[in-house]
Amino acid sequence: MSDVSTSETTITAGKSALLVLFLVTMIDMIGFGIVIPFLTYLVEDLAASEGITEVGLWVGLLMTSYSAAQFLFSPFWGSVSDRIGRRPVLMVGLVGNTVFFAMFGLANTLLIALAARFMAGVFNGNLAVARAYIGDVSTPSQLTTRMGIIGAAFGLDLPLAHSLVVNYRIQQHVGIYLSIRFSKHTHTYYHVLQQVVYL
Repeated sequence: MSDVSTSETTITAGKSALLVLFLVTMIDMIGFGIVIPFLTYLVEDLAASEGITEVGLWVGLLMTSYSAAQFLFSPFWGSVSDRIGRRPVLMVGLVGNTVFFAMFGLANTLLIALAARFMAGVFNGNLAVARAYIGDVSTPSQLTTRMGIIGAAFGLDLPLAHSLVVNYRIQQHVGIYLSIRFSKHTHTYYHVLQQVVYL
């Protein structure tokens, strides 16, 4: 009787956790792909202001740093989650991602952008924790299916990330429209939009 009750609790917990873990995984992976369409423009803008000509090198560093940090810190987050639990680590990862993505969008030098990108990768190392959490709340018969569902979140990241990124020229037109629409605050809107183009 006790075994049946435990099994039902596991199944219920797994169903409630599955959607959350799917969204966490998808959001974390979007963080990798969302910068790809405009990364070259960002590097060109920052490099021009700093007199740097190696645009390709910096694009490569910004792309690589995220994955390298994720690779290096995944074991760390796994170890921490074994001690304090999966949920706190997943929450810390989401908060860290939010903070450092904002920092990346507001970066005014390439070094700040690189540091923000690396730190976003550090906090994105909790993907292994999401997979471990699935294992914790699933029965052996459910495990394969649920791991496949979480794996599907990896396939959605690039199409969804790119669909969320507005073309650079369209952004400019949107800024002009807002300036005209709210002409009373034209100077303020123009100044803000000029400063946070990549946020």
